[in-house]
Amino acid sequence: GSASGSASVPAEMGVAMRWYASRGGVLSPAVELAPSANCGGGLGLFATSPLRPTQIIGEFPLAASVTAACALEDAELGPAARAYLRENRDDLGAESVVLAAFLAHVRKKSRGEGAAATHPYAPYVNSLPWGDGFGEVADSLVHHPLLASGASVGVHSERLAEHLAGARTSAQHVAELLNMGCSEGSEGNTADFELCFRAVMLVASRTFNLSVPLAQSGVVLDAEEGLVSGRYVAVPVWDCLNHPSVSALGKSGDAGARFKEQSVVNSIVRWIVRPADAEKNTPAAVVVHAPVRLVAKTGDELWQWYGNAGWGEDNKEDWDEAEGKFLAQYGFLPW
Repeated sequence: GSASGSASVPAEMGVAMRWYASRGGVLSPAVELAPSANCGGGLGLFATSPLRPTQIIGEFPLAASVTAACALEDAELGPAARAYLRENRDDLGAESVVLAAFLAHVRKKSRGEGAAATHPYAPYVNSLPWGDGFGEVADSLVHHPLLASGASVGVHSERLAEHLAGARTSAQHVAELLNMGCSEGSEGNTADFELCFRAVMLVASRTFNLSVPLAQSGVVLDAEEGLVSGRYVAVPVWDCLNHPSVSALGKSGDAGARFKEQSVVNSIVRWIVRPADAEKNTPAAVVVHAPVRLVAKTGDELWQWYGNAGWGEDNKEDWDEAEGKFLAQYGFLPW
């Protein structure tokens, strides 16, 4: 049976989907976004009809993705973002700071009644769980241990304290970048630290590292200086796919049982980065396929693997470290 909840998809997601389609995004009618009752009520991707193994269920053009390169093109943020990436070229986290600054910048300009939601990326940015009291999007990060005071984290308390300190430092860099490059920096209008911190958490929990496949496919995100590698790429719709935690699979009934009958790699969605093809007039895109062996039935939730969270490590210390990193990034343990 379906694992989707009874709640409706928020209006902001409908706006984002129309924006996504206008930028060349294609979502197969065989799948849909819906609230996932088995994953805390946030959105998930579900089959609306039986899926053939490996059939294409979505094509996500890089023109419809959101990266630090978007910040470079922004009229206000662009010059400061480019300068920051130049100065921090050797910092692997620099792109995440710039992307977080871009998200926070767009959110502040477009949230709230009467706000001018005219920024080109406002439809996508406003579909994210900001938890700031504006709009209808449920706060799927409300229980994230780095955001929820007093959250029970057990053996990971010390590691999470380190991750929290790092996230707050990143948020401070985001605020400084906004104050330097945008209207947020005008007198009496300094950047909102909590908004910056939430943006950092959104980048950590919702982006994908596509740097290797992008390089292998010859895709360049910043043609001017090559400052953006694609270590942090937000792909609309794809970023709603949930991880198949033991808890979620256990709540999924027959669908969860069928998932466990196959290996993980054969039960999750698969994806490739397809280079642009001038002869076929197709853009560079992330192409997502149905699982290789698992035959998804109508109502089944589709899953994306976030990471091993310690599974496969040789000793407890390495397991705990990897598990703590997973918890800090995504806000839950997959067991």
